[in-house]
Amino acid sequence: LTLQALEHSEAQLRLLAERLPGVVYLAQVTPEGLPRFRFISDGVRVLYGVEPAEVMHDGRTLQRMRHPEDTARVQAALDASE
Repeated sequence: LTLQALEHSEAQLRLLAERLPGVVYLAQVTPEGLPRFRFISDGVRVLYGVEPAEVMHDGRTLQRMRHPEDTARVQAALDASE
């Protein structure tokens, strides 16, 4: 792929993520077990009231906001997606 084609593809994916309801993200877990977001859509602002940049800077932001009763279910879903 050329750089121009790659940039176009990335722009299309970002536009798609922006138009989908909810939050679209790409994350990985560090060797220390901490989440690191490589991308998170603006939907995080609507659903959680935090800026995407905040989540990108501190991957634990959303974990701290999670209700304790949801922790096991959410973690199981994340583990299954790896």
